[in-house]
Amino acid sequence: MPPYSPPLALWAAIGLLYYAVCFVVAYRLLQGGADAARSAALAMLVALMTANAAWNYLFFRRGALGASAAMFIPYSVAAVVLLLVLTRLDAVASWSFLLYVAYLPYAAWWLFALRRTNPSEDTGRGKTK
Repeated sequence: MPPYSPPLALWAAIGLLYYAVCFVVAYRLLQGGADAARSAALAMLVALMTANAAWNYLFFRRGALGASAAMFIPYSVAAVVLLLVLTRLDAVASWSFLLYVAYLPYAAWWLFALRRTNPSEDTGRGKTK
C-alpha cells in the first residue's frame, strides 16, 4: 500500500458516499422534470456508474492495475464533464457531485502510487512472468 492509504473501513465509507452522491444526483435530475438536458445528464450519470463498475472489476477482480489506471483518466474527464453539465441544471446535484470530483485527484494519486509500489500486479492477480 502506498503511504497515506486509508484503512479498509474508510474505503468502504468512500464507496458508500459515492453511491449516496449518485443517488442524490439521480434524484435531483428526475425531480427536475423531463427535458433533453436532464435526460442527457442522467444518461451520463448511468454511463459513469457503469464505467465505475467496470473499473471495479478490473481493479478488484482482475488485479489489472495498468488497465484500471488507463481507464481512470477518461473516467475522470467524464466525471468533470458531468459536473459541468450539472452546474447548469441543478445546484444541489452539482454541489453534491463536486464532493466526488474533488476526491478524484487523491484517488488518482493513490492508484498511480499503488501501481508504482506493485509493478508485478500489472500482469493480473499479482502473478509475475
